[in-house]
Amino acid sequence: MADVRRIRRQLGLTQQALAGRAGLSQSMIAKIEAGLLDPSYSNAKKIFKAIDALKAGTEKKAKDIMQKKIITITSSTTIRQAIERMRKHSISQIPVMDNSHLLGMVTESDMLNILITGKNAEKVGDVMEDLPPSVAMDASITVILNLLRFYSSVLVLDKGRLRGIITKFDVLENLYE
Repeated sequence: MADVRRIRRQLGLTQQALAGRAGLSQSMIAKIEAGLLDPSYSNAKKIFKAIDALKAGTEKKAKDIMQKKIITITSSTTIRQAIERMRKHSISQIPVMDNSHLLGMVTESDMLNILITGKNAEKVGDVMEDLPPSVAMDASITVILNLLRFYSSVLVLDKGRLRGIITKFDVLENLYE
């Protein structure tokens, strides 16, 4: 409970504001922060529920950090054209779409694998990977961070339509701006 004061201040709340959100008195919050009172389990739960709700409201969402300008290619795009587009836009991965339908993803690693293995591939459709996970526009940064631990990107969809893409770099850039 010693962290309540620090967290409250980080959120820019007064003791009175936290007390109101938690349904407790300001004097109780003051005593808890001063270490003069150990709250009951139910009161501690109220305090942390109020803090979590406030954090969720201030936490960045997918729509806040996504790249809105999305470069896409079709499955019939040649490997050479895909590499040229990646180089031109300084990107490491491109969603593959045909007729507004997401089909897969092509990455720098896919292109390197063609060179390493000597695979005879001419079109993007021959080498594309499965789609990375997708999230809604209001997905929290916590959800996105957990997905990016296992994937190189996350697609942002709104009503089934591609609206953005988030890479690890996008998250780092937005959290440390």
